[in-house]
Amino acid sequence: MAFDKKFVVHRGESRDPKKDVKLYQIRGTDRQTTKAIEIIKSATALYTGDVFIVTSPQQIYIWHGKRSNHYAQEYAKAIVNMINQEPYRPNTARASPRPSPRHAGTTSMTQSGTESNVPVQAPSVNLTIPVTAENEPIHSPSRVTAVPSEGGSTPESNVPIQVPSVNLTVPVPAGNESMHSPSRVTAVKESTSPAPSPNPKEITSDDILAARNKLAKEEEKEEVPVILVPGLVPVSIINETEEPAQFWELIGGKKEYMDNPLSREPKLFFCESDLGIFNCHRIFDFVQADLLPRKMLILDLYDIVYLWIGKEHNHMGDRKLALEIVIDYVEKAFDKRPQNPPKVVQEGNEPIDFAAAFLAWRFTAQKKPPAPLPLARDTLGEFADTFPIDRLLNKKSLPPTVDTTRLEDYLTDADFITVFGVPRAEWMGRPLWKRQEEKKAKGLY
Repeated sequence: MAFDKKFVVHRGESRDPKKDVKLYQIRGTDRQTTKAIEIIKSATALYTGDVFIVTSPQQIYIWHGKRSNHYAQEYAKAIVNMINQEPYRPNTARASPRPSPRHAGTTSMTQSGTESNVPVQAPSVNLTIPVTAENEPIHSPSRVTAVPSEGGSTPESNVPIQVPSVNLTVPVPAGNESMHSPSRVTAVKESTSPAPSPNPKEITSDDILAARNKLAKEEEKEEVPVILVPGLVPVSIINETEEPAQFWELIGGKKEYMDNPLSREPKLFFCESDLGIFNCHRIFDFVQADLLPRKMLILDLYDIVYLWIGKEHNHMGDRKLALEIVIDYVEKAFDKRPQNPPKVVQEGNEPIDFAAAFLAWRFTAQKKPPAPLPLARDTLGEFADTFPIDRLLNKKSLPPTVDTTRLEDYLTDADFITVFGVPRAEWMGRPLWKRQEEKKAKGLY
């Protein structure tokens, strides 16, 4: 990677890790997945499976979780070496250098994978290349005519040339550049790659994981151990459960954190309705920003599965379907996971194991202890299956779990035939626009 063990994401305006107290989280197992991100200073953010760096003007700590891997530990040492060697220099804007004029008058031609730059004393001319006639072969000899510019005395010359199958790209002069000033002409050989298949194979999540594993194996090489270099601030490597008092003071005091490692790679699924079809699809490389207030997502931690509901989500029909799906997901799992019942998590009430699945989770101050998480099956029991037709017509009398955009779903089969005149299955086969018109006419819209 271009940023191998050198890429850090900072928060705020200050970019000097030694100027203020900062906390960095390092997570990953190889060059493709390892990241170092600054997070909010809180002991709650610690996770036993990761490595953390605490920087301050007096001391730098590298904290190794009990289940952290060797690559993340080496990555942390490389990051500390980088930030601890150079004094703080504020960022200053620099103007981009102008292109050097010595490149003017150079022609670059690329064919068959080779490139040559030949200095040319280009006169002030226009190049006119005639288009081949309809029946003339594309490789037949053509003629290039050099026409002198205004006021010039260059004689006209006709030079027969063999024109290969190429595209000529002549950049348009910018700014105050003369239209006749020497420029760069690049000849690019036409692609001979085969046309894409009309029916490409659909890429699945298994294909993505297989490609990642293959890429990791190809880039695998013997790692040279990183040696901590003495710098501007002393550095100490500490293991989990061996922290000095100063370490806890720097990050706001000792607090409860996730000290049990996740047994499997977390999986996040996004749940939504699209054109009347409810589905859930997996999100890779997920972050906390994927938890949108109007959405629902399923987080699979193997030992426990959560249905996360955003504060602004109010589609009760989709919520009921999501509860049914998350219950079936656990009960019908084929990976011999513990049969712990899935739970429902409301936005802002996430437990620490939920947060540990996300890199650089932004914890917020809790004004009161988090509420117990309800089971998905208990929440599903709050959804009534049917209501009398007279109650469905009075929407204000319905409980909040009723999806008022799909009131027809709460009719019994007998009431459905009474209202719409046909069985439910036959009515569902009608076009959507027609069903909507019938619902409006019956007062169920």
